[in-house]
Amino acid sequence: MTSRWTLGLLIALAACSEDAIVTIPPTGTPTQLAVTVQPSSSAQSGVALAQGPVVRLKDAGGNASATAGVVVTVSGPAGLTFGGSTTATTDGSGTARFNGLILYGLVGNYALHFTSGSLAAADAQAVVLAAGPLARVKITTQPSAAAVAGVALAQQPVVQLRDVQGNAVARSGVTVTAVAVLGQGAAVTNATTTTNGAGQATFAGLTVGGAAGPHLLIVTAAGAFLGDTSTTITLSAGPATQLALTTQPAAASQSGVALPTQPVVRLQDAWGNNVSQAGIKVAASLISAGGASVQNDTALTNATGTATYGSLKISGLVGNYTFRFVATSYTSAVASAATVLAAGPAFKVKLTTPPPGLVATGQAFGTQPVAVLQDSAGNPVAQSGVTVTAGFTTAQAPKDSLVGKTALTDATGKATFTSLALFGVSGQQYAIQFSAAALKVDSSVVSLQPGSPPHLAIRTPPSTSATNALALGNQPAVELRDVSDNLATLNGFTITATLTGANSGNAVVSGSSAITGSPGQSGVASFQTLTVTGLAALGAGTNYTLRFSEPSLGFVDSPTQTNLVPGTATKLALTTQPSTSATSGVALAQQPVVQLQDVSGNATATPANVQITAGVLSGSVTISNGTVFTGAGTGTATFTNLTLTASPGSYTLIFSAGALTAIQALQATQVN
Repeated sequence: MTSRWTLGLLIALAACSEDAIVTIPPTGTPTQLAVTVQPSSSAQSGVALAQGPVVRLKDAGGNASATAGVVVTVSGPAGLTFGGSTTATTDGSGTARFNGLILYGLVGNYALHFTSGSLAAADAQAVVLAAGPLARVKITTQPSAAAVAGVALAQQPVVQLRDVQGNAVARSGVTVTAVAVLGQGAAVTNATTTTNGAGQATFAGLTVGGAAGPHLLIVTAAGAFLGDTSTTITLSAGPATQLALTTQPAAASQSGVALPTQPVVRLQDAWGNNVSQAGIKVAASLISAGGASVQNDTALTNATGTATYGSLKISGLVGNYTFRFVATSYTSAVASAATVLAAGPAFKVKLTTPPPGLVATGQAFGTQPVAVLQDSAGNPVAQSGVTVTAGFTTAQAPKDSLVGKTALTDATGKATFTSLALFGVSGQQYAIQFSAAALKVDSSVVSLQPGSPPHLAIRTPPSTSATNALALGNQPAVELRDVSDNLATLNGFTITATLTGANSGNAVVSGSSAITGSPGQSGVASFQTLTVTGLAALGAGTNYTLRFSEPSLGFVDSPTQTNLVPGTATKLALTTQPSTSATSGVALAQQPVVQLQDVSGNATATPANVQITAGVLSGSVTISNGTVFTGAGTGTATFTNLTLTASPGSYTLIFSAGALTAIQALQATQVN
């Protein structure tokens, strides 16, 4: 049987001219490539062919050449790339198998071409290449280049699913997500969508929020390993939603004084972008005010959206206060730290210890007042060396006065009085005013009572004329008075009357004590039976002065003297003694003169026309002309013809007048 190689050779020889020389290779030597197994007629880009191509070595006669180790390379038209291996090496049978060959390229028809050195190349049938598996996404419609933060983009992005070669992947229901990058704190809302049947996703209502400036969107899809980045979106500030403090209020201030650093508030959108909007009213308040309040607490935003305070201040108790700034429909702003509030300037004087409601004239107040400087909110003002003066709120009588009426504030602003005393009319009421320069405060009513210790004063002077040994017709009264000459209503003091002066030894007093409060007049000692007994009618300037005293209170002398006149006769006195010798029956040569005298021996004319009778102490004597009467206004009885008729002897004359004490002659009369 003729082999195929022999038959071929014969045919070749027949075709040649008789002059040609033909070189016949050895049987089995490979000269060409042949595709013995065609690749899959259709495939996905990036997915290994279901049927990998198989290439055989053949000799010139088309016979299979069992040559091993020959490297065969696959290639394709422009735009087609390969994955897996682009080469295969023949085995012992001369077969090269392209297992797991992957085609990458745009959708289309691609014919594969196989080569190996000088061997004749072979082409496979065309492979219809479809899109490969989902690998990435592509933004086919870019978002708006400019947008307002927080407002949906005017141009919403459109995204297409694609394989690794960029072929559109028609897969529905794939979730596509957009996130913002580049800007600080950027956020995306309505950030997800799903693909339609063509693998296309169109966002709806996508909104980018964040700091004003450039932002980028990165779009990813579920199952895709590569996303896409948008062109730049430049954000401008969104609608105002909040307030922000761009200048914090002062960390420390004084009550009632404008803050040294005034706050500045800006309108901002939700991402802290400044919003230019004028006319928004911003109000300042305090968190946990605790009795404090703010003044000048509103400011309006200007064209840039800035509200700048000019004289914001806190009035209240010393402490820490945190500001809050609010505007209708906007989120409020709170200061980052509390403002430490100290006392403001001195605004008033306050009595922390008022004077007592009842004080004694001339005596330091039992409770000394304490005044403190305060600011308008009542905080103590620590200011030393300020003079606080006590005075009257209304005009008072000249004798009304205050002593110890100034005090200096200490380091805490407190002025403590130590010796404040009031001199004035007992029973008066006073409102004492305490002032420090123009700052004033009035006390409650202070009632004045008599002071202590009291002194003695003549309330009712004694009679300027008195009858010896008779109670004074005008009984004196002595009262207790304080340093302001107020009646001191103190009882139980025993006041004693005595005589003083040059004539004090010539008389005595009786009924000489009286007790204050008895009989019934508080602070007054009224004498009832004060009597002066002594020498009377001593002449001009020699009358008696009464002194009233009490051991603890001293004494007071009567402003007037008492002229003592003789009292009623109680006895007789011989002012002219009778003769010491006489002739019986003959009138005495020296007639006696008898004088009426009061109890103190003062010559008296009272009563008038007193009958004086002469007699003898013992013996039988006849007395002639032995009765006379006192003369009018003199109290003197002068005998004229007194005669003794008796036997010779010595006789003592005695003179009597009824109940009056009789008087006898100093010497007996010798009758011859």
